[in-house]
Amino acid sequence: MGLFRSSPILGIADETLEFVLETCADTHPKEFMGLLRAEEASSPHLHFRGRVPDKGRVITDVLVIPGTKSGEAMATLRSDMVPANVGGVGTVHSHPSGSTRPSDEDLQTFARKGKRHIIVASPYDRDSWQCYNSKGEAVELEVLDVEFDEGDPFETEDEGFFGRGR
Repeated sequence: MGLFRSSPILGIADETLEFVLETCADTHPKEFMGLLRAEEASSPHLHFRGRVPDKGRVITDVLVIPGTKSGEAMATLRSDMVPANVGGVGTVHSHPSGSTRPSDEDLQTFARKGKRHIIVASPYDRDSWQCYNSKGEAVELEVLDVEFDEGDPFETEDEGFFGRGR
């Protein structure tokens, strides 16, 4: 089982997007960077309000990697600190400049680190983010209304080391 899985990404949980937006705002004026983690939509830990998605994965968590360096114009992730088998599907980071357009460095990261990449621009609201594929092409990412089971926060295979904003 690899770090980045190949099943389709159906969307991002609303609660996870809220966590991303709040974290980016809290980190401003420095960039924030994290890894996106996804679970199968059929997971017993996920309960969908409204439309139940097709078979695939839903972005449910953000993994904040120890040693990630952040500045006003960059953020770099320490790949050697990424735990094996995190269910990673891509990256998320902020652009304090206000642009959601990927830089050349972003495009290099996209090519190496998974299927979906979210850039969140200042002012870090629901209208200031964009998702990209590994080629740097803008793609739609549906925000899904998901309720999570409350698990043991120290359970490493669940959400203990991941952020959801709860």
